Amino acid sequence: MDILNRALTILFAALMLPFRNMHPLAGLTAFSVVTGVLMLLVFKWTSNQKGVAAARGRMQGRLLEMRLFAADPVQVLRSAGMLLVDNLAYMRHLAVPMLILILPVVLLLVQAAAWYQYRPVRPGESVIVRVFVAEGMSEQELNSITLDPGSAVTLETPPLRIPMENEINWRVNPDNSGRHTLAISAGGETVEKQLVAGKRLSAVWPERVRSGPGARALNPGEPAIRSAAIQKIIIQYPGRELRVAGRNVHWLLIFFILSLISAYALRGVFKVSV
Repeated sequence: MDILNRALTILFAALMLPFRNMHPLAGLTAFSVVTGVLMLLVFKWTSNQKGVAAARGRMQGRLLEMRLFAADPVQVLRSAGMLLVDNLAYMRHLAVPMLILILPVVLLLVQAAAWYQYRPVRPGESVIVRVFVAEGMSEQELNSITLDPGSAVTLETPPLRIPMENEINWRVNPDNSGRHTLAISAGGETVEKQLVAGKRLSAVWPERVRSGPGARALNPGEPAIRSAAIQKIIIQYPGRELRVAGRNVHWLLIFFILSLISAYALRGVFKVSV
């Protein structure tokens, strides 16, 4: 799993490289359009295109029948029933490509979230580091856990230990831009977590987690934690604001609108029946 995650992370970073000094909407727009085209092509290659076109044509015919025979209630009901049957056939043709697309799209969205869900910490801006430890840890063991921020990050507060939640918090402050390594020591083991600081568009991974297919798929940016004492590390990065027409719009909404528009607009170019 770590190999796949690493490969996807490197590939996505390479794709985003030309947009790192641009407005975030530039890279998001390019990603959305490319994803829309890829989904369109996968749909073409994995669906029964003749069946899709035929089912869509029959549905259009049923709608026309309902308008032409609007004065005949029996015919309208018959056409409405057949429209439902044709719609089910149409959905059946869509099912296979949609199932094939689910996993790749989810993996792409996880990668995109690292770039557009959050932003790096600004130099001089405080951020909370949360460390979750194994259940049943004694007070002495909890007190022995330390965080080494390195030379370029200031540790602003002593640890806030929350035994009931198996959690320890620190507040840190990066002195300059770049990728900084925070080292958490527990039980003779050290686990590192990357802290990203700066103003450029960069990928930030808020969580580093233990192994597990679901958790690793959603947090692929750093290797799985191997320590028995530390379960999870979270950096509370600020959310990224994307303003469109003066309003803050969530990146997922922008992605879905642009990818669907691009796929619909280019369906004729790629000769795809949808």
